[in-house]
Order: sequence, then C-alpha cells, then structure tokens
Amino acid sequence: MTKQEIEKQIRFYEDENNLKEVQKRLNNKYKNIRDIIALEYIEIVQNMEDGQDKDKIIEMLKERGLYPIKGENNKYTLPESGDIVIFDEDFELKDIAYDFQRNIIAINPKLISSFYQSYLKLANRQVRNTEVKDKSDIKTNIDAISYLYNNNMSFEEYISLLLPHESIHQWTFGIHKMPQSINMGFIDEGTVEGEARRICDKYDIDSIKLRMTEVEATNPLTSKMSHSEKIQMMMSSNYRQVFDKYFTHIETLNRYITKSYSCNSDLLIDRFYKYDSISTKKVNNLSSNLINGDTRELDNIKKELDENSLFVRFKIPSAE
Repeated sequence: MTKQEIEKQIRFYEDENNLKEVQKRLNNKYKNIRDIIALEYIEIVQNMEDGQDKDKIIEMLKERGLYPIKGENNKYTLPESGDIVIFDEDFELKDIAYDFQRNIIAINPKLISSFYQSYLKLANRQVRNTEVKDKSDIKTNIDAISYLYNNNMSFEEYISLLLPHESIHQWTFGIHKMPQSINMGFIDEGTVEGEARRICDKYDIDSIKLRMTEVEATNPLTSKMSHSEKIQMMMSSNYRQVFDKYFTHIETLNRYITKSYSCNSDLLIDRFYKYDSISTKKVNNLSSNLINGDTRELDNIKKELDENSLFVRFKIPSAE
C-alpha cells in the first residue's frame, strides 16, 4: 500500500457518513457471528450440571439478548437487537473492546489514526516489515500487522477480523468483575482467543491470530479439559476455582506476560512490538512446567519481577 493510498483511506474515515456506513456493515457481520456462537453454546448451557451457575449464566445471556428462543420446528432464534458495534469517541480505551457494562463492542475512533500511523511507519521503513502475506504464516504479532499491510487491508477489514474474539467476550461475565479471577486475565484472553479460532476454523469465518502469548500460556493449562468444561469456565469466569492449585504461580506467569504490554495503544505498531517482546515458546514451556510440577524457573522469574517492581525501585511502601 502506497502512502497516497493510506492517506486516501484516512480521509475516508474522517467523513462521519462513511463511518456510519462502516458501523452498519460491521454490525451485520457481528450478527452473523452471534447467531453461529448461539448455536454452538445453547446445548452446553442447557446441559450444565451446576444449577446455580446455569441460572446465573442464563440470566446474563437473556440480559444481553443472547439467549435463543425455541420456536416452531425446534428452531432457535435470537431476539432482535440494536447496534452492538459502536464507534465511541468517549470510550476510555484507544482501542476496540467489549464493554461489559454497556453490552457493546466499542471502537474508539482514535484507533483509526493509530492503525494508519502503523501503516505509514511500515511504508516509510521506520519498522521492519516481515513480508508475511498469508495468514497461515503468521507466527508473531508483528507478522499480523505486516500481513494486514501487505494485503492492503482497510481499517474496516481489520476490525472485522477482530469481531469473532470480541463477540466471544460478550458471552462471558467479564473477568474484571469477578473477585476470584484476579490475575487470571491472560487465561481469560487465551481461552477466548482459542475459542474464537476454533469457531472461525469450523465455520470458515475470516479472522486473524492475535493474543499469541496468552494462547500459548493457556493451552497447557486447559489441555486436559473437555470443550464443554472450557466453555463453562469461560462463561462463568470461574478461573480461580479451576486453577486454585496453581494460583500463586499463575500470578507470576501473569505478571511476566503483562510486563511486556503497552497500556496505551496510541501507536498500534508499538504495541505489536511490545507484545512480541516475550517468547511465546518460553511462555508455553513455563505453563507446561507448571502443570508438570516444575516451578523452578517461575520462582526465578518471580524473584526477578519482585526485585524490579515499582515498590522496590521507587521505595514505595507495600500495602502489606
């Protein structure tokens, strides 16, 4: 994509009417994904053995308009809903994310600028293009942004590729609202992303592989769980109870992963690079070691993290 083509696309998204049309198309794609997910999950929810969890999840799904209604010929249909995918300039993140409180997939328009600034950095050779052109060759997050750029994909296409992941989040309680799930964020993201990939593969939905490190960390931890068990854990945000035996070490693994994250996505390309600063292979090995009872390397990482924490570096008194 040339710089002229990038600038043309930037101008396109500066027009509010164009933005409305993009939002309309994204909502149509979201609804198609929502209907597929509903068919995948309805039997899992209805067959849950824990009556208390089942009732909570059904109530949550009904509130979000996600619980299918059984009609004639035993056919399930979802209630009609308004727009779920919303461009919202007041959204607290400069990103796209499912907003649990408002039941919307919010997109801060500032992300558009970040996206095309990333393209301009690639066009100006300020960062290295890994030349990936096929999705099957994506191994890192830098490969992902290079893939988008090398295939001349627009911001709308980029968001479309993220919709499956954010749509899966809509079917969960929201981990930040669950006290027992503190520091389980990467397992939540890894499970959601893994499930989004499975859905997309099964139904030939176009998507892109992201959240590499979380997926690599999560796979060993959930490898002995059935698909139904994983979905129930994900939907109930029941991570702490499931992994209580490993919780202390999972806290260390979580801190190790998140230390590479940028909390601000002003420049998407910078965030992609920071996501790649920790080897996914190493994270996978750490999780595998944990499940097999070997915590020596995690203990060393915990010591390193503690020695370099803000509390130590700036002599901030601990809450304890």
